[in-house]
Amino acid sequence: VSCHFGKDGGYMNIILFYFSGTGNTKWVSNQLKNILAGKFVNVDLFYINSEIMEFLNKMNLNKYDKIGIAHPIYGANLPPIVDTFINKLESKLDKMTEGFIISTFGFINGLGYFAEKKHFKKLKIKQYINIRMPNNITTPKLKSPIPDKKLADLMKNRALKILKKTSDYIVKKRLLIMGIAPYLIPGIIIRRISKENVPNSYKQLSVSIERCTKCFDCINNCPTKAISFTGTEFIFSSKCTACMRCYNYCPKNTILMDRIYADPEEYPRYKL
Repeated sequence: VSCHFGKDGGYMNIILFYFSGTGNTKWVSNQLKNILAGKFVNVDLFYINSEIMEFLNKMNLNKYDKIGIAHPIYGANLPPIVDTFINKLESKLDKMTEGFIISTFGFINGLGYFAEKKHFKKLKIKQYINIRMPNNITTPKLKSPIPDKKLADLMKNRALKILKKTSDYIVKKRLLIMGIAPYLIPGIIIRRISKENVPNSYKQLSVSIERCTKCFDCINNCPTKAISFTGTEFIFSSKCTACMRCYNYCPKNTILMDRIYADPEEYPRYKL
């Protein structure tokens, strides 16, 4: 196995920041870390949430050879929390830094390389990778199929092939750009619509108090601390990043969309 060296002749060091709502991008990030470890490349993983925004100020990014960002695509847009994080990361960088982007999506990536590149001024994107993962959201408002285990495993195997290829390009510092295709044209329209809808998605969320057991998993697992409990009701705030983790992982399926109960028999929750 060949070794790949970074700054000062030591092993290559990479920092990978990832955001994951219901698990797909987390899985992808961990798989890439394991693949690169087999090439003697060190990868430090950091989850993008409200805490990392503060911790970022204390981090020494200069010791890394590459900075990676992995995130899902929400309606041909970045999740709001990722957009905020990128702005903060860019202000932290004091020079051009080589990096890579991994985007995950359920159907098509309507964002694409050129639109995402506009978010960066100091991070020089050498690899931009699209990985299709199983669709992870089905609701009464937007009913879409959740793949069965056989199909999900097939998609994960395809994802692994892309990640193995990506790892070679990362360590060899070669250019690899995906996400340039005709479907980006309708993505422009989708992006405009979702840019207004995603920030207001929290207004659709509520909790069925009758079914709720007050386990507070929704509050404890919210990446932006957007959910609070007053003693009589749950409040969803504009800090919501539309990850739908509360909806998918509530043990009693008590999260309502537009006050409508989604029967798990008809609207199965996604578990990677």
